[in-house]
Amino acid sequence: MTLPRLFKTEALVLRHRPLAEADRLVTLLTPRYGKLEVKAKGVRRAKSRMGGHLQPLTRVLVQLAQGRTRYVVAGCQALEGFPSLRADLDRLTLALYLCELADRLLVPGVEAQMPYAYLLESLRHLEEGRKPNLWARRLELALLRYSGYGPELQRCLACGRSLGPEGGAFSPLAGGLLCLPCGQGAAPISGPALRALSLLEDASAAELARLDFPPSVEHELEAHLRAYIVHVLEGQANTLDFLDKLRHVPLISGQR
Repeated sequence: MTLPRLFKTEALVLRHRPLAEADRLVTLLTPRYGKLEVKAKGVRRAKSRMGGHLQPLTRVLVQLAQGRTRYVVAGCQALEGFPSLRADLDRLTLALYLCELADRLLVPGVEAQMPYAYLLESLRHLEEGRKPNLWARRLELALLRYSGYGPELQRCLACGRSLGPEGGAFSPLAGGLLCLPCGQGAAPISGPALRALSLLEDASAAELARLDFPPSVEHELEAHLRAYIVHVLEGQANTLDFLDKLRHVPLISGQR
């Protein structure tokens, strides 16, 4: 994608890292231009006016100018900062994980209207504390599907059989669901969890607000998607280590 030499865009700050003595490299997710890594000059200095705006989990209006090797932040206005989310360690860590997942799954410079809208919607519901785990699962599925790694959730990948209320098995290595006969050795998944995955993948925001699953099903969803994402990323997202310490959510054993 060819970018203008100077332009403004709305963006979500996914992460940043230090550069030289006073600068930062900031990873932004924008609706039109996708994921961008830009240079923010002098923002690590105490007197910098932009430094506080370019923090992860901030929605900003940013002006970018073409530099020699990458775009440079020429101006920045904070639009949304999610203060309630930041005050709750569990929700904060979950939100940072979702930003890390978007960063690792999305390709730079590719239009990202849908991922941007889904991530922003998820952060807003985490800010309000409403069903944070379900919004996280919905975003995981959406990001996986958008990036081409979506799991098969309807039929057995080995024999093509439709799975019903009896459940089946879930195999990250195979790419999703297996029926019980084909899934020997893979982690079992219950019928209610199968139904929940299908509902979450297709649910609008209004529909998701009405969904309510038992804690056992929510745990199943989290564990299966966690194992799948670890397989796709070829390793665990960094923020999940800390999230696990807070929540003590183990991976399902026997995943293959």
